[in-house]
Amino acid sequence: MKKLGVVFIIAVLFSMAFVLADNDVKVVSKYTENEIKNITKTITKECEVEDNKINCNKFIEIEIEKKDKNKTKLTSKNISIEFEGEIESRDNKTFFKWENMTKEIKIMPDTASEIAIERLRLKVCNEENNCTIQLKQVGTNGTLKYEVKAMKEKRFLFWKWKTEVKTEIDAETGN
Repeated sequence: MKKLGVVFIIAVLFSMAFVLADNDVKVVSKYTENEIKNITKTITKECEVEDNKINCNKFIEIEIEKKDKNKTKLTSKNISIEFEGEIESRDNKTFFKWENMTKEIKIMPDTASEIAIERLRLKVCNEENNCTIQLKQVGTNGTLKYEVKAMKEKRFLFWKWKTEVKTEIDAETGN
């Protein structure tokens, strides 16, 4: 009886091996092959602003994703921004390239988000309060600034309303 049980188990395992060998194993990914080629992870210096002084001795991992012909997505600590232009990382520094201009980005999107939360007196910067962060070139000298917009709820006695608040944060100095 034991021999019959062992033979039965071996036969089942043997037949399962044939079934598995006939089926193709497919690897499922949320990215297409082209998207994987366009994503770069790198280590870069991140600067923080403390008492109006900039401190650049911290390293973080960032993700740079080339979207379209001239669109790029930059992600640091789960905060992402999309903008027109290119990002280049070299010598542990991150640079923004647009047409014939190259500027160093010292303040990453996550730090800009923290500064904006403090300035605008928000609890969080997320989709619930329509908080958006954009990297823009401002002025004739090409200063890079994060523009942070959000909807903030205001109250006066019994009335409540929402109003748009915004701030700009320099990508080089954090001011």
